[in-house]
Amino acid sequence: MRGRLGEREPRLFGTVFLGGSVLMAGVMIAGTSALAAPSVLVEAGGKAVDPGAASMARALAVTLLSVFAPRIATLVMFSTAALSRKTKALPLWMIYVTYLVGIVEFVNFTVAQPTVYVFPTWIGLVSIVLLIRDQPAHLPPPHVQAAA
Repeated sequence: MRGRLGEREPRLFGTVFLGGSVLMAGVMIAGTSALAAPSVLVEAGGKAVDPGAASMARALAVTLLSVFAPRIATLVMFSTAALSRKTKALPLWMIYVTYLVGIVEFVNFTVAQPTVYVFPTWIGLVSIVLLIRDQPAHLPPPHVQAAA
C-alpha cells in the first residue's frame, strides 16, 4: 500500500496503518509463542509441563489470537479503506468489501476455525487487486511524482 501511495499518503491514516500492522505482527508472534511455550519447555528442558501452566499458556494464546488479533486486524482494514478512499489506491467495490469484512471481524466473538482465515484472505484479495490494478489515470505513479 505505502509503495503505491507515495507522497499522496495522508500522514494520519498512514501512521495508523503502519502502527496497526506492526501491532498485529506483535500480537501474532506473542500469541503463537504462548501457544508453543509448553511444547518448547518439554523439548528444550526435558521436563513435564504443569497442567495448570499449560492451560494458562493456552488461555493466553486463545485470548491474543481470537480476541485481540481480530480487533487489531479491523484497525488495519479500516485504515487501509480510509487510505484507499482518499487516494483511490483500491477500487470502490474493494473499499466497501473492506469495511464490510472489518465490521464482521470486529463484532465476531466466536473462536471458530473459519474465522481464523478472514484476515489472511482479505490480505490476499487486496494484494491481488493491487497487483492487477493499474495506477489511477488521474494520478501519476509515485516515483514520477516524487521526482517532480
